[in-house]
Amino acid sequence: MSTIELKKELHQIIDNSDANFVKNFYKIAKEYIQKSENSKMIEESEKDIKEGNIHSLSDVKAMVKNWK
Repeated sequence: MSTIELKKELHQIIDNSDANFVKNFYKIAKEYIQKSENSKMIEESEKDIKEGNIHSLSDVKAMVKNWK
């Protein structure tokens, strides 16, 4: 089944479902998106670490001091 077909079917399911199903489906979708974003951030962080793009504790403390 193509992505377009899946989207159409999902729209039909949502349109024909009760409020409880829609709320639960929304919650599941939002949790999936959040986990995907978190995974992306972790991958980027691991890449930065491997490339040496890191800050020492004293550097971070100096940066925070400048925020105030």
